[in-house]
Amino acid sequence: MKIRQFKEVAWTFFHFIGEAFKMTRAVWRLAKLPEPRVSVFGGSKIHQDSIYANKARELVQKLVAKKVAIITGGGPGIMQAACMASQEPNGKYLSLAISVEKLRETEGVPSCKQDIIYMHYFWSRKWLLTNYSQAFVVFPGGFGTMNELSEISTLIETAQLMPQPIVLIGTDYWKSFMAQIETALHAQLLKQKDRDLIVLTDDIDAAVEIVIKRCADIESCRISMQR
Repeated sequence: MKIRQFKEVAWTFFHFIGEAFKMTRAVWRLAKLPEPRVSVFGGSKIHQDSIYANKARELVQKLVAKKVAIITGGGPGIMQAACMASQEPNGKYLSLAISVEKLRETEGVPSCKQDIIYMHYFWSRKWLLTNYSQAFVVFPGGFGTMNELSEISTLIETAQLMPQPIVLIGTDYWKSFMAQIETALHAQLLKQKDRDLIVLTDDIDAAVEIVIKRCADIESCRISMQR
């Protein structure tokens, strides 16, 4: 029994050591990605000819034109649409993808040729996707997307992340979610300042404006601190 327990502990330890090396490499790659950066989330099952994939491409094209780098989850669906739109005229991608090895087996490798970093654990991938962005844009998605949205909101609420906008694209899709948010706010389970960070819209230009203003505010703060 003790030998079995030792093997389990040793196996877990070496897995964590391996993940630590992967995270170090990922942080290095993210640091090389120019600021500002925006994480784009959305469902992997959304087809490339859907309205949301088209909106994701439009959004990313406009952000990249303003030199805003994109971070995605490296999968198909919305993530692939965002990736394809992040290609600059010089052929390089102003984006980086953080995926998980198990998803490569189930979802395959997206056709986009951007750099993809594969982690072993979902929690390390999520940490990388949330800690190096100045804003978040969330398209319709399933459990994974909703989990990421909830975690980002919780991290901001608990001051583990700086307050930053969360833009939801898809008024029809997210209206029940927003209704639940309003119910929680009315029950005094949420604070108004945290609710105000979530913006629901179908207007891509409005979403770009929110993101750009946020990035500009951060840059102004950085310049002020350097003086």
